[in-house]
Amino acid sequence: MAILEIRNSRRQEGSFLLEKERVLVGRDKGVDLMLPNIAVSRRHAMFRCSGSRCAITDLDSTNGTLVNGRNVTRHVLKHGDVVRIGPFRLKYHNEYECGSLELARLLNLPPHSPLNTRDPSSTFMMSREMLQAVVKAEAAVKSALLVRKGRSGESWRPGTTGLCIGPRGEVPVDIAFTRASVARLTWDGKRYVLEKLSWFGRVMINGKSIKRAVLRSGDLIQVGLDRFTFEYERPAPALAKEPARVTGAEDISAFSTLPSNGHVEMDPSSARSGQDSLATAC
Repeated sequence: MAILEIRNSRRQEGSFLLEKERVLVGRDKGVDLMLPNIAVSRRHAMFRCSGSRCAITDLDSTNGTLVNGRNVTRHVLKHGDVVRIGPFRLKYHNEYECGSLELARLLNLPPHSPLNTRDPSSTFMMSREMLQAVVKAEAAVKSALLVRKGRSGESWRPGTTGLCIGPRGEVPVDIAFTRASVARLTWDGKRYVLEKLSWFGRVMINGKSIKRAVLRSGDLIQVGLDRFTFEYERPAPALAKEPARVTGAEDISAFSTLPSNGHVEMDPSSARSGQDSLATAC
């Protein structure tokens, strides 16, 4: 038998026994181990146990599953490994490798209870409308795609970490006089934004030069001489009108829903702070 020592975002601790062969983890009510936080996908990961061995598999979650600080798709767990799912820290203990005092401490921990997670990002603290917005944002992240136009047809998924565009970026382009990234595509928590980072090379959307702008599905992006299209593979439900595009250096206009072209909007107070916290360092 294995035991998970779980610490939530408020540093409250609890335990969960991995007694079944398969334990589904997520924020949905129908899972085996519920972690009610907006950073956790509805069906986030799966523990699979056989005998004294357990492995964890990420189920194509939005924010990923980390083991000992590294993003994993599947990982065979060892005693003492630390799994991070959203703000939750899950330390894996194999009872056969626990000392008697450590095992007694673990067994004396209160059982993990989702109801104890009462921070503002807990799904128990969110309205139905807020949860629907989170689900739509997850769908936008999974379906977003940057496609190079022309002969190569290369494509990249920006995910939640974003993409650096430049001679040495994840998206390589040829720019004279610099090796640094000249543009950055970021997910700010609720939408995608393209930002110019350098004086070298032009950055344009639909033929207009920009410093920082919200991206919409179907946008034509030009960085230097390279051209790309930004698109969502799956359409999102129509919930709001199109916002105005921002092409200058001023703050991005802020909204709260996901319109029909897949553009995800946000509240004014988080327009910059959300982007800065999630942006890839280029």
